[in-house]
Amino acid sequence: MARLPACLILALAPAFGQSSPAPQTPGFSWDDRLRQFTHRSFGWQRLTILAAETGFEHAINEPKEWGREPESYAVRYSALYGRRLVRNSIELGLGAALGEDTRYRPSGQTGLARRLRFALRHAMLTADGRIARSRLVATAGGVVVSSTWYPGGLSGSQILEGLAYGYLGQLENSLLAEFGADMKSTARRLQRRVFRRGRQDTVPAAATAP
Repeated sequence: MARLPACLILALAPAFGQSSPAPQTPGFSWDDRLRQFTHRSFGWQRLTILAAETGFEHAINEPKEWGREPESYAVRYSALYGRRLVRNSIELGLGAALGEDTRYRPSGQTGLARRLRFALRHAMLTADGRIARSRLVATAGGVVVSSTWYPGGLSGSQILEGLAYGYLGQLENSLLAEFGADMKSTARRLQRRVFRRGRQDTVPAAATAP
């Protein structure tokens, strides 16, 4: 894995300042939790980003024991996906047991910098701004469990890097929740623009046809 000490600092940052237990949230039912788990584990956006992350690890040949053969990409993808599935499963069960509402609520703010800061701060917090203990445990649990299928396990530094990557995975969820609507709106505008341009290009040709 690449060295990510700065990301580890960011991963620990939300744990300072708020430590009271999260209250039970009646509005976050078990069905809601399952929907969040399914979306974060099997959503096409998450799987696409995971494919890019796998490509990076494949390019830098981490772990080196797996090599750079084409089939090694599938091995790395499976390993990273397994870690994510374990992490999400722990958060699902422990979050329900603790009564934590781990849904991300968009900031409602304007300005890219403010929205980015909000997503950064709330990646490891519950909906009411408390430390998401289930998410912290799930991030660590995903790293520890996934170490069993890496060659030779993971060293202490690699586990710390895994925690940093785990935080980035949680930040990924926050960013997609914060900017997902904007991304869809932009995609629709581009699609309409391309469609209109395509129609304008075909009309003259049809008009001059015999």
